[in-house]
Amino acid sequence: KRPVSNLLTGTVSGGQVTPTAAPVATAVAAPTAVPAERLPRSSNGAQVIRVDLPTNDIIYDPVSQTIFASVPSSAGSIGNSITAVDPLTGEIGRSPFVGSEPGKLAISDDGQFVYAVLNGAPKVARLDLISGVLDLTIDLTGPERGGTVFAEDVEVMPGSPGTIAVTLQNQGSSPRFAGVVVFDDDTRRPDFVRGFSGTGHHVNVIEFALDPGRLYGMSNSSSPTGFYRMAIDGGGILFTDNSSNLVPGGFGSGKLAFEHGLVFTTQGAMIEPERRELLGTFDVSAVSVQPDSRSGLVHFLSAAGDVATFTSFDINTFVQFGSFTVDGVSGNVNSLIEWGDDGLAFRTDAGQIFIVHSTYGGARPAAPATRPAGESGPAALQRGESLYNSNCSGCHSAGSDTRVGPGHAGVYQRAAGRTGLSADEYLRQSIIDPTAFVVDGFAAVMPSSFGAILSESEIDDLIAYLRSL
Repeated sequence: KRPVSNLLTGTVSGGQVTPTAAPVATAVAAPTAVPAERLPRSSNGAQVIRVDLPTNDIIYDPVSQTIFASVPSSAGSIGNSITAVDPLTGEIGRSPFVGSEPGKLAISDDGQFVYAVLNGAPKVARLDLISGVLDLTIDLTGPERGGTVFAEDVEVMPGSPGTIAVTLQNQGSSPRFAGVVVFDDDTRRPDFVRGFSGTGHHVNVIEFALDPGRLYGMSNSSSPTGFYRMAIDGGGILFTDNSSNLVPGGFGSGKLAFEHGLVFTTQGAMIEPERRELLGTFDVSAVSVQPDSRSGLVHFLSAAGDVATFTSFDINTFVQFGSFTVDGVSGNVNSLIEWGDDGLAFRTDAGQIFIVHSTYGGARPAAPATRPAGESGPAALQRGESLYNSNCSGCHSAGSDTRVGPGHAGVYQRAAGRTGLSADEYLRQSIIDPTAFVVDGFAAVMPSSFGAILSESEIDDLIAYLRSL
């Protein structure tokens, strides 16, 4: 566990958590008692901790193993902050000020930055988790958009902690869709996806693919709803296409979640985004969704009265794996996140965070049958092409033209003669450790996360597709 500067420091006394003082460059709230209570176990026996804290969003940093919450001004002395929460104890840490009414959060995949949409100003704030300092406030105003716009959603580009995509909204006017933009630190790239203005697009919810050159989006508040694909390059972001009838009944008021090359929606849809194919539907309707490819499960959160319900499905079979409830919930639930090996957490708009430990006691669905290593039939090629389009095509072409990296036409034949490894071994090593064999004339900028994200069988499929080029 990497320490997060002095963000996660505090003491517990009399059932209450009190942050301790530690100097940071930004304004920090005075120590404040925040109740954290161990509740009766959930209906499946999982330990539950409730933290009484007003929040607008929560997010988990696997690097520091810490939950971060955007805390509104209504929280008093720790309001307008990003506050650290220890999921093991419910302990509250530092609460550095970040700006007016922080809302939606996004975290870089290296655990360096947390970004917060500011609902009270046309800005996005960035907190450096290593130093504990608010190191940047990004101004969203721009003359080409004809007035003041606010951020609605923000996502961090994979492998580029200083680059974000932001959906813009016109507050208090309809339609509110004001476009999608990309920033490098506080510099906006010129090209942007135009918002609705008779000929523009309805996008307010976004998710990056593993490929940093691909962004997915949707509208969850207009009719008809659509699933958008957008392309990102050095000039900015451009509209690719929109599939308006991909999900029967539309997306409603739901959200998107992307993991392992697939898109999941709160309406129960699982989508292969590059083929724009509905792979199947989970029998559920929820307010928040969290896929977990490590366990082979996708979790959905819903609520009725004072009871929140978790329903989990096997990603491979679409069959329900388990369900359990948590009592004592006030207000509307949202922001379902996973933490640790098998923990879940969510928040309510009535000032509660619920942290669930050991969700199913470590139980997992039965693993799907493994495929023979080196399989190269039509099914493997199709799966490999889908993986390539989702993860590689933003930086490489399947032809001979150069993008960020070299084209992949004939790559298998070239790989066979570059080192003492076989072509399959060379390509596998290049996927798992991109710095192992860097082609002359190109920078070592490929993300190093594919080895952890892709399964062995998926790497086999990807190599089968590269073999065919």
